[in-house]
Amino acid sequence: MKKVVRTAMIVIILSFLIAPSLTQAAEAKKGGVMPGLTSCIVGPRVGLEMNEGKSVKMVEWLGLFGPLRLYTAYETGYKTNGIQGFAYSCCLGPRIGAQLDQRKVRMMEYLQLVGIGRLVTTYEAFSGKTMTAIAKKENLRK
Repeated sequence: MKKVVRTAMIVIILSFLIAPSLTQAAEAKKGGVMPGLTSCIVGPRVGLEMNEGKSVKMVEWLGLFGPLRLYTAYETGYKTNGIQGFAYSCCLGPRIGAQLDQRKVRMMEYLQLVGIGRLVTTYEAFSGKTMTAIAKKENLRK
């Protein structure tokens, strides 16, 4: 049991050290593996906004670790949009809850609850699409 806890702690510490450098390297170009993976793992809008040059916040990386997802939802969604922002951050992704007062939720973001939307948004981020272009095309501005 001690080995498992020790290994988990090492993985967490290394992820905090490696994640920011990977994010900065991926910001230099549009599309690719890092925005695609980030969109798949962290949240659908995160990878799309990486293609615009926005970085991934450390609190969003924390959401990868089970119970810390609630803390991430509180920090990103609840502080900006109340309980509704918390629910969207917890279930759909941290930036969805944080941007609830600025943008509507896409159908693809709802479809990630059944898996289809996650694949589509991952492909969109991988291919270099941006959230601004998608918001304009799908009329997501509030």
